[in-house]
Amino acid sequence: MNKLHHLLIFSILLLSSVSILAQDAYHQRLLTQLEEDYGLIGGEWVVSANEFTTMSNLFYWGVSNYTLEDADGQIFTQAVSATVSESKENSWDSGIGIINNQPIEVGDKLLIVVWMRGTTATAMGASTNLFFEDNIVYQKEASLEAKLSKEWRQYLIPFEAKRSFDSWEAQIVWHLNLHLQTVEIGGLTLLNYGNNYELHELPEETHVTYDGRESDAAWRTSAAERIDLYRKSNLEVLVVDEDGKPIPNALVGIKMQQHAYSFGTAVVSCAIAGNDCQDDFYEEKILNLDGKGHGFNEVVFENAFKWNAWEEGWVGSPQQAAEATQWLVNQDIRVRGHNLVWPSWDYLPSDMETHKTNINHLKTRIDQHLETLLNYPVLAENVLEWDVLNEIVWNRDLEFSFTGKDNYSSGRELYAEIFEKARQESPDMVAYINDCVTICQGGENTEWYNNLKTYIQEIIDEGAQIDGIGFQAHMGTKPISPETIYDILEDFHQTFGLKAKITEFDMAQMSKSVSADYMRDFLTIVFSHPSTEGFLMWGFWDGRHWLSDAPMFDQNWNLKPAGQSFIDLVFRDWWTNETLIADENGQIQTRAFKGDYQISVAFNGETYSTTSIELKADETLVIELPIATNIEEIERQNRFSLYPNPSNGTFQLQYDFPQNNQLQFEVYDLWGRQLQIFSKNVIPQKVFRHSFELPKGVYFVKLNDGQRVMVEKVVVN
Repeated sequence: MNKLHHLLIFSILLLSSVSILAQDAYHQRLLTQLEEDYGLIGGEWVVSANEFTTMSNLFYWGVSNYTLEDADGQIFTQAVSATVSESKENSWDSGIGIINNQPIEVGDKLLIVVWMRGTTATAMGASTNLFFEDNIVYQKEASLEAKLSKEWRQYLIPFEAKRSFDSWEAQIVWHLNLHLQTVEIGGLTLLNYGNNYELHELPEETHVTYDGRESDAAWRTSAAERIDLYRKSNLEVLVVDEDGKPIPNALVGIKMQQHAYSFGTAVVSCAIAGNDCQDDFYEEKILNLDGKGHGFNEVVFENAFKWNAWEEGWVGSPQQAAEATQWLVNQDIRVRGHNLVWPSWDYLPSDMETHKTNINHLKTRIDQHLETLLNYPVLAENVLEWDVLNEIVWNRDLEFSFTGKDNYSSGRELYAEIFEKARQESPDMVAYINDCVTICQGGENTEWYNNLKTYIQEIIDEGAQIDGIGFQAHMGTKPISPETIYDILEDFHQTFGLKAKITEFDMAQMSKSVSADYMRDFLTIVFSHPSTEGFLMWGFWDGRHWLSDAPMFDQNWNLKPAGQSFIDLVFRDWWTNETLIADENGQIQTRAFKGDYQISVAFNGETYSTTSIELKADETLVIELPIATNIEEIERQNRFSLYPNPSNGTFQLQYDFPQNNQLQFEVYDLWGRQLQIFSKNVIPQKVFRHSFELPKGVYFVKLNDGQRVMVEKVVVN
């Protein structure tokens, strides 16, 4: 943001009263609305309780013109209109803002209220980024990325203050340099409820949605087809006896243990493995997200491997990072490395900037860092996937230091050397380049987008090997459509043919319902693209999240709706767990999600075999049971009659019971899902009648009399 706007701020505040005038009609009507619609009572005005004072205290920078106008037919009476008619470099180079004139205490619960609308000459539509922040270093407390309608809409943005602010220390700002556009703002105020309410009790209305959210959106059908094609494999199991004869009616259990696809998160290394900020609950949740033992299968350390953090011990020593790595590996969780070089002085050791004109010093330091980190005990054997370069489109300090010196022309020739040196130290490395200018931006900034493609091609042309592209996905409150995400992934895949991974996903400040749907849809479209190999959140718990708004769990470890969407997809819809009955050839066939499995076989009431397999492609598995069988005798002993068969759903059972007995019945569909289970006491030589109440279809009825297990196929028509 332009620092000169502070002069304008204080000039305006000196010219206009900063005291809270008597509460005007608009503010009285607003309090009534908040009480009637949301049950909120009270609250203190942080800016003003008078419309004219509030609108007069707005400040502007980088806009072509602005006006204060009457607002007809609205709950508020005045609105400002600001126009951006000349594009600038950054979104924050044009904007509107207002300073707080009442103090705020840490932990206070606040609610921004504002009406907005906008117009633009392009098809893109008007939009703005809204922030509540301190006005010195612009640390954000709340944010909203809003696409604006041509009609007035009310926005309610709740947040909790992370620090205290005296008067004039904080501000609400709108960044407007996103398009050539006109943005109008009315009914602006900020209410402070202190500790009278919990944050979740404050209303949230951001009008955030996205194209393709509809349940019948066309993209869903093709995505489901691609998931079946790329994420599943055929699995055939043949059950035989020790003589190689097929065993019909054996029960084959197919139990998934872990996905082949990476579903993971960024974690804090000091919170696990007994390190400095050990958190037992945090550690347990990594392993068990749903209470059923299902957890992440890949993680990345948020800071521990970053160069300056590694050397300065931000989150513990290198040895503690190695111990955290070993603990995760022992839990069968993959660890990826982030990152080797982040080419900005802000993210490099301080001596790099001090010697920025000495490229020999810079090159030596880079080589030494790669040698140290990639050969560090435990890491060398277990961390084989790395973000070699991070955010090179925005962060260009190293590039500029090398530009025009020695054999460097653009300065970016250095990047190929970094990839080559990294592979020299770790020959088995899976080398990624990671950036945020594609999916995070929705492809809207074509200059950044195309620069990334250019830089990747330059590295390849220099002869270095890149294995994958990491797509950051900090979506904020401006989610892009699933179709757009797919198009971006497809564009890079068609251009480079490289692997892809979503490396940093979160959705800070989205409403609960939108974030739940967006988690579902984002995951689905990404999982459906053949180039992707994984999806990682950038933190999963509010208590350890850079914006205190993680996708899965709130501060008190309550599962968020978006977290439920993740669990439902990853551990239910995309999780294969079946019990199938072998046919007369001792065979079962199914299509299962790729991953690790335990295959068990039970016959005649006894489990004979449990086999572990890694399903990567179509697989045929022959399981030999340590028994010799006479199939004809087994069939004769195990035969019972359910008739009529086919039936309308009511069957009679005929079985020659030698004595009074209790029978257990289980009914399965063709996919091995258990539909019914019940027990009955039966009398010898009697016919037993039972209505299974099944819809039309083919089923298997499993009968267990305590001595043997028998299976019969039945048809309901």
